[in-house]
This record gives sequence, structure tokens and C-alpha cells, in this order.
Amino acid sequence: MDVNMRAPYVLLNFFQDMLIAAQGCVVNVSCLKGSKPQPGLISYCMSKAGLEMMTKSAAIELARFGVRVNCVSSSFLNTNLYR
Repeated sequence: MDVNMRAPYVLLNFFQDMLIAAQGCVVNVSCLKGSKPQPGLISYCMSKAGLEMMTKSAAIELARFGVRVNCVSSSFLNTNLYR
């Protein structure tokens, strides 16, 4: 929870004024488990889902200042290397 949720939240709040002044952008990193949970990973899935919702909320809040907030959600490809 501290790495996946708390750290991005604290950093966003800490740098908010600088992001607004520079009309910067934020890119958070999630994964497929944030939207499609898997048994045995409740804490991880919950923290990634929370990160995705925080990203959406921050994007709405900061858009009027010209700050973009996005989330990259990685997945896997069914390739020979994965198999």
C-alpha cells in the first residue's frame, strides 16, 4: 500500500504547485490487476485499483490548471517468451 498508493499520493500533493506552475504532467504506473483482480492478490489489486481511481480524480481536479495526469497499465502478451 505504501509504494502503490501512498507514495504517489504524497508526491502529487508535494509537487502540485510546481506541476501547476509548469503545466506539467504526471504518469502513474498500474497493471492489469487494477481492473481485473486475481485470487490471492487482494492487497496488490486493491492498491492498483486505488491508484487508477486517484489518477482519474487528480486528472479531473488538475485539468483546469493545464496539468495532465495519466496512468499506464501494463499487461502481458502471449508470446513464446511468456510461454
